[in-house]
Amino acid sequence: MTVFIRAAKRLMLQCLDKSMEDSSAKNQSWFGGFRNAELSEAQKELTLKLRRQIDDFVPKETDLKSLLALKKAIAELDAEVEGKRKEYQYARGNLNTTLTEMNSNLERFYNTISTLSFKTSEATVPFPLNDIENSKHPFNILCAHAAYYFGENIFNPVDEGYIVKAVSSLVGATSTVSVREHKEACLLSHLKKCDDLLKGVKEGDEYDGMRQELVLREVDAIKRENAEICRQAQPITSVPVSLSFFATANVKAPTLKPSRGRLEVCMQHVLEEIASLKKPVVTEPLTL
Repeated sequence: MTVFIRAAKRLMLQCLDKSMEDSSAKNQSWFGGFRNAELSEAQKELTLKLRRQIDDFVPKETDLKSLLALKKAIAELDAEVEGKRKEYQYARGNLNTTLTEMNSNLERFYNTISTLSFKTSEATVPFPLNDIENSKHPFNILCAHAAYYFGENIFNPVDEGYIVKAVSSLVGATSTVSVREHKEACLLSHLKKCDDLLKGVKEGDEYDGMRQELVLREVDAIKRENAEICRQAQPITSVPVSLSFFATANVKAPTLKPSRGRLEVCMQHVLEEIASLKKPVVTEPLTL
């Protein structure tokens, strides 16, 4: 399995679970009496069928081939759901919409991680995360959680809340986009640095310990840089409000600054998974 498939499976299963939870909630609401119970149960069984297919999915030779196989399975299930709904004289419904979006998000996810890059003062440096083995080596663990970070932002965009959305609609979303781009560049640049440093570690008695310490150093660096990005982000304290055709006034708004958010959570999960491994012994501090 690769880090892409590990993340994709988790994200798709979450998507299907939420779909079933939403459907169950509707069945139990006052509106549930108007829903077709037989069709709801049939759709649940079809959703569980796809869930089992995804959970048991055996990766292909490459992530691209795996992507095509998963998209085919989703499309076929979508057609089954549509056919079942036609039997009950219903048009395509919420589950069809969910499956269509999931298929689209899966492709976007692959396209994103297979073309990842970051800019330095000298060049644009590619660092794709496709076709990376999902192993228990610390660096691969870091890559797995990094891949999930990019996928989560596609499958589950952050709900910024009413106030932030209202302010963004007035002043533009440039600040939010800029912060996200800085966080992504931070993550990728430290992944590349870590990869380069690991290539310089020679095998020996303390090989595993040195590799783990290097990864932990970069995780700590990512956490610190993420906090600094949030600290330096320009807060929104007022918004322009039109008074007339020629005049505007700045109205005080709640101070809004980005949080450490998902990248902080991502790095914490990396630390937890690495901590669960058998700890290698390092007799001397690592010097670079």
